[in-house]
Amino acid sequence: MTEASMEAYWEKFLAAHPSYRGSPYVVEPFGDNPALADELGNLVLSGRKSATCSSVWEYEAKG
Repeated sequence: MTEASMEAYWEKFLAAHPSYRGSPYVVEPFGDNPALADELGNLVLSGRKSATCSSVWEYEAKG
């Protein structure tokens, strides 16, 4: 994903949910390598991926 595609995605979200305009947001990559991040990010952009979560062990490790 490029910075431009992330901005476009955020603008699309704001068009549907204008009350969030002006709210900060954080962009973090999916996966553990650039190829996987691009693959999963493109699934989000296409609408096929609409949710995500971390593994239980990650939450346990962070406390």
